Amino acid sequence: MHTTVDRAIKETWLYNIKSDYSSNFILLEDSLKNAFYFHLRNRLSDAFLKDHNLRIYTELHTGYGERIDIAVVEIEDREDVHLREKIKDYVAVIELKYKSGHVPIDPFFGDIQKIKSYLKRNDYVNCQYYLGFIHETEYRLEETSWLNTREQKTWASGSLTELSGFYNEDKIIFTNISYNHLNADLNNIRI
Repeated sequence: MHTTVDRAIKETWLYNIKSDYSSNFILLEDSLKNAFYFHLRNRLSDAFLKDHNLRIYTELHTGYGERIDIAVVEIEDREDVHLREKIKDYVAVIELKYKSGHVPIDPFFGDIQKIKSYLKRNDYVNCQYYLGFIHETEYRLEETSWLNTREQKTWASGSLTELSGFYNEDKIIFTNISYNHLNADLNNIRI
């Protein structure tokens, strides 16, 4: 199940989001979230989601006062509680950010810290985490990772994937740098 969800997330970013972006369907962060939800839901199919009791939610509030952009969760098959209380486990957490031009990069680092805090709490041992960043500015190809320190790569190991979109030589590039060791054929791709 985790491998299927991971593949769907990575393929959504590399193929669907890049295509939508290149075709002018994505205007800033809210449309990025909507497009990601739409394509992920289609890739996973209703049958797969129902068979595994999985659901995809946006703007999901945690018990810590945080808000997850998109979460794939496993729910319990209960009728006696509110839907929010049916969430049994988190399978994937996706934080998305879209900024245009030469703007401060603090919001990107804020999402990195948010994911780090999720991992540190270790509430969801089997959860995979994804950072999906589009920054409409020029980057060198060797600057594609947002995690630049050994300490960051250590806490990311086994659980995190960086999904990036940026410009290089006036061409949009979408990348996947994965530390989670799932779907190796999709790891470290630039398109």
